[in-house]
Amino acid sequence: MPNLEDLMAFRNDPDAVRIARKLKADIRRAADSVALEALYAAAAHRFPNDAPMQALQKLGLETTALLRDLGRLGEDARSVQDAERARLEPLTRAATKRMFAAIERLGSIPRIVAAYEGTAREKRRELKLLGVEDQAIIERVAPMPDREQFEAEENALKAEIAALERFIRTGDESDLPPGIEPEPMRVAEMRHIEQKSRLAQLAEEVAALLAAPARR
Repeated sequence: MPNLEDLMAFRNDPDAVRIARKLKADIRRAADSVALEALYAAAAHRFPNDAPMQALQKLGLETTALLRDLGRLGEDARSVQDAERARLEPLTRAATKRMFAAIERLGSIPRIVAAYEGTAREKRRELKLLGVEDQAIIERVAPMPDREQFEAEENALKAEIAALERFIRTGDESDLPPGIEPEPMRVAEMRHIEQKSRLAQLAEEVAALLAAPARR
C-alpha cells in the first residue's frame, strides 16, 4: 500500500484524481457492457476442464477476491488518511484561527491608515492655528503614517494567508508560518465527540440485538 506521503501527494494532484475517477467510471461501464456469453467464454478459457457452472463459479470467486482486495486497499488508505487528518486537526484549527485573524487585520489596514492620516491632518491644522510654521516641528508633532510600512505588512499578511490556505487544503506542514501551535479541543467539542461515541456504541448494541435470532 502507498505510504502517507504518496497518498497525500495523490489527493493533492487534481490530474491524478481526475484520471482515477475516469478509470473507475470506465471500469464500471465496461463491466456493465459485458455480455453473459463473454463471461462464459472467459470462464471456459480460464478453466477448460470444468463444466460451465463450475467454471463460472470459479471465475466469480477469483473476480470477487480481486475486488475485495481492492476494497481492503481502499479501506487501509482511508484509515491512514483519517488518522493523519485527526493528527492535523489541532493544527488545522490553529491555522484557521490565524488565517481569520490575518484576514481581519488585512481588511482593517486601510481604515487604520485613513484614521492616522485624518488625526495627523487635524493636528497639523491646529498647530497652524497656533502659529507654528516650522515644517520640521509640524512633522515631528503630527507625523503622517508610514505607508511603506503598512504596505509591507499587507504583503506579509497576503503571503501568510496564502500559505495557511495551502496548509488547510493540502495538510502540508511545510506551508505553516512560524508560531502556529496546535489549538486544543474545546470542552464542548470533546463532549460532542464523546456523545457521538456513546451513540455509535448504542447503535452497535441495537444492531447486534436485531441480528441475533429471536428467542422463542
